[in-house]
Amino acid sequence: MTNQPSHSLKEEFKKWLEQQNYKPSVVRDYIYHIQCMVKDLTEADWSKFSDNVIPLLTAFYEIANKEYYLDRVTAWYALDYFDKISQNMHNLGIYEPKTTLSIFDETKHYHICDTTISKLNNILKNITYELYDYKIDVVYNSDILRMLQQEFYKFSPSLRKNLAIRITYDIKGNSQRKTALCRYCDFLYQKANNLNYLYPNNTLINLIQNKNPNKTIDGCFKEIRPITGFSARQVEPDMKIFRDTDKGYVYSTTDVAEIFDIDFNTASDLMNRFGSAFKIQTVLGGYYSAEATNQCLEEYHHYKDKADSEKYPNVNYNHSGYKWWCNRKEALDILGIKKAAFYSHIAKKNLYTDYAKGAPKYYIPELEYLRDTPRIKRIRNRKIYNKQ
Repeated sequence: MTNQPSHSLKEEFKKWLEQQNYKPSVVRDYIYHIQCMVKDLTEADWSKFSDNVIPLLTAFYEIANKEYYLDRVTAWYALDYFDKISQNMHNLGIYEPKTTLSIFDETKHYHICDTTISKLNNILKNITYELYDYKIDVVYNSDILRMLQQEFYKFSPSLRKNLAIRITYDIKGNSQRKTALCRYCDFLYQKANNLNYLYPNNTLINLIQNKNPNKTIDGCFKEIRPITGFSARQVEPDMKIFRDTDKGYVYSTTDVAEIFDIDFNTASDLMNRFGSAFKIQTVLGGYYSAEATNQCLEEYHHYKDKADSEKYPNVNYNHSGYKWWCNRKEALDILGIKKAAFYSHIAKKNLYTDYAKGAPKYYIPELEYLRDTPRIKRIRNRKIYNKQ
């Protein structure tokens, strides 16, 4: 920015906001937040503040996340994320709010220390090294280790790996300041036509916005074989994030729900039924091994359980995707028969999945074929006759 009087930039920003048709109260809020930051950081020099607004916006993109909860699964990824953030914040040399770290046992938080974003990564490494036995290089912080050890005596060694780490940015109004800074950058970009103010293209802001640990817990798989009448769905880890555990790569419960096309609570029940040996439990939730997930998909897909005589040559078993599967109510509607008749004549001989306990899904092409068979026609006609 050129050296421009502070009152001039302030008035131009106010006029620009009004031209964008923001409400007067919103204009006042934006001006107030920017004025406070200008005063605190550059001794009321709007021009100097404008020259450093993008680094400041980067910081507020991060601290607007407010808090993180990490466990021994997600902390692996978080270490890499905060390493990038800490380095960049340190190099920017900008204002940093207090950052607080604590341990969470599902009911209570145990304060460990206060620090800054630029120092956060090394302290987080110390905590994960001590708490989760991560095999990583650590620059020891004796004060942190002493505080950790003072808190650890409350937990048995077997419970420590289940604990979570909480990171909070202890300053109010982070989101409001971030929004005000975004509007100020929009104003500066239109005023100066300088691409440096085009913050949506900023690499670090994109990292903070889309790749922070709160955004990367779920969606960590990709399909390698869709479900069909012949075969179960199969998936594999999406290695965009690192999740090395004693049970290999693991999925979140939300991942499992999406993989099996069931709801969250049903997914948790399914994996508990399948075997706790494949489960990692922390105070934040459950995770399940990638290997066990594919085994479970196979186990509860019951084409393999059908005798050859029960496999219908006129049915196309190659249709792929969950859209070809329906629940019991939909199956009864397709067949046009009652529940009692369905269980007497159809259910045990039909292809089905029972990922949801007590709520199996049935293969629609098989139901449509059976609907027109003489046996089902007789049952359906009997139902109509009884009504008469």
